[in-house]
Amino acid sequence: MTRDHNEEHRHDHEHGGHGHTHGAVDPAIATSERGIWAVKWSFLGLMATALLQLAVVLLSGSVALLSDTIHNFGDASATRPPQYP
Repeated sequence: MTRDHNEEHRHDHEHGGHGHTHGAVDPAIATSERGIWAVKWSFLGLMATALLQLAVVLLSGSVALLSDTIHNFGDASATRPPQYP
């Protein structure tokens, strides 16, 4: 007996019902010292990951990893800490 995909595999495909976006940062985060601290560390972590991946890409020549590396640089650029005058 074959079942339809929907009959045997019922669950939420929307990341737990909360959606998923890239580059959308709540502006309220940048209004507190703790929020700015979190944004800075997120940026540093994402940039470090992207740079490490870039080194592996250069050593391995993996096009798939290059694609993920470009994606990670995009994520890091979206979390740049706010600039102050």
